[in-house]
Amino acid sequence: MKQWIRDHAIVLTLLLVLSLMILIFSFSAQPAEESDDTSGFFVTLILKILVPDSDSLDPEAKWELEHKVSFVVRKTAHITEYAVLGFALLLHVMALQLQLKIRFPGLSAFLVGMLYAVSDEVHQLFVPGRSGEGKDVLLDSVGVLLGVIFLSWLRTLRVKRRRS
Repeated sequence: MKQWIRDHAIVLTLLLVLSLMILIFSFSAQPAEESDDTSGFFVTLILKILVPDSDSLDPEAKWELEHKVSFVVRKTAHITEYAVLGFALLLHVMALQLQLKIRFPGLSAFLVGMLYAVSDEVHQLFVPGRSGEGKDVLLDSVGVLLGVIFLSWLRTLRVKRRRS
């Protein structure tokens, strides 16, 4: 089984990367109202757990609290989905490295992820109620970088374990 995975690593990691890109694209393709409903579900869940009496707040205070939590949920989602993409991109580049000479695999994965973040924000310009934001490209790029760093760190740990 391990040998089969090694033999098909390029295709498997490419499928993982493409699947994640399609998932991110589908989230970005949601009109604003649908996107608000998706994040609203998590906002409500978080508020019920962290602030059980939030329903007893006056409407303005409740709206302000929901708005703050919604901001955190949305930005955390950006970083998380792109961190997973960065991790998968580096996996793919590492699989390609077995056949190609890639001098800077982490940088290559980061640049591809960053370009995808730019294309994702451009895509949102054409979605009703959505906008492309430069700060979201920056946030997404930070996510990609975190995913690349995390896999690099795991790889370093693995190498150190083998040596000892």
